[in-house]
Amino acid sequence: MSARPDRLGGRNVLVMHPRRHHLYHTALAYRDAGRLAGFLTEVYVGRPGLLAPLRKLPMARVANKLSAYHHPELTQYVRVLPAHPALGWLWRALGAATVARRGRSWAQVAADLVRDGHLALHACCSQAQDAFALCKADGAPCVLEQYIGDRRAGRQLLLDEFAHWGLPMDEPLIHYLGFSQAKIDINEREYALADSLIAGSAFVRDTLVAAGVPAERVVLAPYGVESDVFTPRFTERRANEPLRVAFVGTGGVRKGVLYLLQAAQRLGPQRVQVHVFGTLLLPEAMLRPYNDILTQHGHLARRMLIAELGQCHAMALPSLWEGSAIAVLEAMAMGLPPVVTPNTGSVVRDGEEGFIVPIRDSDAIAAALTRLADDETARRTMMRRARATAQQQTWAIYGQNLVEGLSLAPGR
Repeated sequence: MSARPDRLGGRNVLVMHPRRHHLYHTALAYRDAGRLAGFLTEVYVGRPGLLAPLRKLPMARVANKLSAYHHPELTQYVRVLPAHPALGWLWRALGAATVARRGRSWAQVAADLVRDGHLALHACCSQAQDAFALCKADGAPCVLEQYIGDRRAGRQLLLDEFAHWGLPMDEPLIHYLGFSQAKIDINEREYALADSLIAGSAFVRDTLVAAGVPAERVVLAPYGVESDVFTPRFTERRANEPLRVAFVGTGGVRKGVLYLLQAAQRLGPQRVQVHVFGTLLLPEAMLRPYNDILTQHGHLARRMLIAELGQCHAMALPSLWEGSAIAVLEAMAMGLPPVVTPNTGSVVRDGEEGFIVPIRDSDAIAAALTRLADDETARRTMMRRARATAQQQTWAIYGQNLVEGLSLAPGR
């Protein structure tokens, strides 16, 4: 443990969770350090067993998604603030933890809990500004979870990409993606208010420092993966079978899916097929030329996604601007060699677990896919290395980096 002063001044922590699932692991890290005071969330199911019968119905996907909000180790810390009053009744019926009454904003509820408990606040970027402002007025330390690279630089890259593909400037879509000027302004005010910033990858850390955030305020805590859940299926690839490449996430110009499709098309449908798990935020006319190599599965519940990934041979996320893509780690844990860019914020080593290609480079992606499609021995070696590396990227190590980076002493 570092001898540096405790960055939170000895206070315990309230974690504010706006449906960012990795924050469950953040809360567990604080709990294991004896420093967790509360977990403010929008939805929490305390008795997932009640949902078991629903799995037999057509709405099984919904049941699976709801059960993902069950983390029994956190139950005693949870306080639920439903997005809508009607949801409050549902969560109570399902056995949720304490359900707060509406009428106050997230920021007000968080600030009141922080003030009354003499706590620190840990919250996500773009959703922390108001709560931080209220907490700082009372002298409370604030920790910002920056899960994506600096938004100002990311916006410029995104605007350039819209122009490159001849797409109109769709500001509502850009806002949805998190890169509107309003989102940038909020995030930069959060930089100023936060005492410490947690970067989920070296890529995020470097963009924060380039944006003017003092390096000493940034804590590097790379995200982890549940390698006991995402386990290899090692699907045998038959002779002359196309290489099935998984793309996981909301696909659009930011995540580079068009460059992936261009690359796959060059190899042809007999050699490569791209399977997209998520929504493609692109005009249908832009996707039509790739119909013979593209299969869209939409968003799947986790157990269904795992089953589908088990039928793939590799994954690709040639993202232009990311944070720390957990989807890459999950694919690696399943033994899928990934094709990524430096801006994906992954732990991939080029030529070892997979391939690192420049952004906006369909030729480089095509070369990587060619190697994976044509050299089965190399692909299987990368499969084993990807799995081994993912097994070392645990949430326990993330928690250790978080606790040590904030120089947290044992809790009171």
